[in-house]
Amino acid sequence: MLLSSLNFGAAVPLLLLALAAAPSAIAADQASEATRLEAEAETLWNRRDEPASMRSALDLQERIAAVVPRDARAQANLARAYWWYAHLLPAANVAERRELYRQGAGAARRAQALAPAEPSGYFWEAANLVEAITIGRRFVPPDDVFRIRKLVGEVNARNAWYQHGSIRYVEAVLILRLPAPERWMIGRRLSSAVDLAMGALGFENNCFYGHWVLAQALAATGRRRAAIVQLDSIIDGNPEGFLPDAPENRVVRKWAITYREELAAAR
Repeated sequence: MLLSSLNFGAAVPLLLLALAAAPSAIAADQASEATRLEAEAETLWNRRDEPASMRSALDLQERIAAVVPRDARAQANLARAYWWYAHLLPAANVAERRELYRQGAGAARRAQALAPAEPSGYFWEAANLVEAITIGRRFVPPDDVFRIRKLVGEVNARNAWYQHGSIRYVEAVLILRLPAPERWMIGRRLSSAVDLAMGALGFENNCFYGHWVLAQALAATGRRRAAIVQLDSIIDGNPEGFLPDAPENRVVRKWAITYREELAAAR
């Protein structure tokens, strides 16, 4: 009786409109939820020198990526969060750190698939993969090394100065971490790590992390005193000088103090 009383000629178009509107409404709700979570994550990211805050920021980035799985920026930010949190963990936590870097590389690959023209996915895969394949290992899989070389090329082809040219630091770290017999795979000498770090610092000289990489490169090439000068520039510098990088600078300053003590003791 109820069905026979409906005007199907009028009801069907209305039903189709409702069905068409449903996905749009869901997408709007997802975007709103992602925006709310992003604001919380940004607050925590600005305290990323605190392990507990960074762990919470990573949790939020995972939630954001789940809410908007087709958002390339969310995936790239997740890859960045994995990289940074893994860097905060104690060096002895090799297995945990390696797994975090692997997850970061996976998120970065999803970012590439969603936005292949953007450099961020390629950059964060390279940054995570370098760490994942080198920490706690004496042998580095050649396929991974060649993959990183390709990723470096992809970043440079899209925007060589993405993240202020930080892809050069990724290359330098790879050179420094590769065992000498395997360095042929990237066609670079150990001294190239110095050139790469200095090249990026020429664009952003106040980057504490850049001076940290340069110090390691100088020490690796036998220039211990020059390395100590770089470390002193970090230790004596003002980590709050460039506020967006202040949390990172505070962490790198701690690394610099420890490393300087190690170099001084090696006299």
